[in-house]
Amino acid sequence: MNARDVRKEIEGGDLCYETVYSVERYLNLPGVMGVLGAETDKYTDCNDRLEYKCIKNGDFMLSYVNLISQLLDDNARILIYAGDDNFIVNWIVNKQADELWKTENGRIASLHVFDAGCMVPYDQSESDLDMLQQWIRGLVLSISAIFDPSTPYSKFGNRAKIDTIPSRQAMIIIYTPSLLVCFLIAVPHWKFDSFNLVHLLTIIHFIKRVIEVCFVHIYKSKTNLMTMVAVMTTYTLTSFLDLLVIQNLPAHQFSTLLASVGLGCCLVGEVMNGYHHYLLRKLRTVPSTDYRLPQGGLFDYVIAPHYMFEQLSYLGLLMISQNVVSLSLKMFPFIYLTFRAKQTKKWYQDNLPDKKDRQDAKNRACLIPFIY
Repeated sequence: MNARDVRKEIEGGDLCYETVYSVERYLNLPGVMGVLGAETDKYTDCNDRLEYKCIKNGDFMLSYVNLISQLLDDNARILIYAGDDNFIVNWIVNKQADELWKTENGRIASLHVFDAGCMVPYDQSESDLDMLQQWIRGLVLSISAIFDPSTPYSKFGNRAKIDTIPSRQAMIIIYTPSLLVCFLIAVPHWKFDSFNLVHLLTIIHFIKRVIEVCFVHIYKSKTNLMTMVAVMTTYTLTSFLDLLVIQNLPAHQFSTLLASVGLGCCLVGEVMNGYHHYLLRKLRTVPSTDYRLPQGGLFDYVIAPHYMFEQLSYLGLLMISQNVVSLSLKMFPFIYLTFRAKQTKKWYQDNLPDKKDRQDAKNRACLIPFIY
């Protein structure tokens, strides 16, 4: 049996893919090593003699199982993947590892790649490249938001030895690059078309955010470098890509009516989001170290009305953008804020010191009054 790909017979006399020998033959052609700048005359992919000498001297495969817990303790994200036809390193064991070290916020995941053996990049090259690019770019955040709604800042931060960066400092670093990107793309000016509206509103949105960080929000927590960089990168890249796409849309695709509704949603969302941030500030100016359930405005009906109005702003931007790419880029905040509101409600019910506050939190909706 070919343990590296059960669909195939053993090729070339051992368990390696036949393509390995093609690569080996090519690299050993006269002149190839010199062009590559390699400091050797011969390339061998599978060298049994060398492997035997390594084993004899104690230099063999090591188990990294014990490092998984350490990586998770350091707040790292882990992705384990394998082809479904790989026997020697199989997806069943990977899935068991995923379940064994499963965390509440889904920082370890196993991926099952169909129609692939040991060399997934060879058997499913396009899918593997797409997976790798998404993992590196962080676009899988839209999916991970469902499993990790409690990004460690605000009340979810302050973990000893992990969260060491003051939240105010982190938030300024998170929002400033997005604002700079907006000014680098174009000079803002008022014109009722898709790009200029989204461009101007995005600038207003991030200026408002920076002002709130500096003068409105009262922070009592810390976060960590990984969280700060991940959120900053997500905001910056999505803002940049969104504006870049809209800038190149043909003018005839623009609906004035839809954009007008979107503009209204955006303005209402920003104003009401700011108002509820002000209510949170008033709550935190009370001389007490204990968390209290917010009151006033729509806080009397839902746990996180400021999230709802932020989503309304993003909905307005989508109505003005009027393209599928913008929709996909804005999916992350919609998903993330929805589930974070739910997680915030659970946190209030579990951690508020006042019994009446805990009961009131239980009776409130998470995000939308009387609905969710």
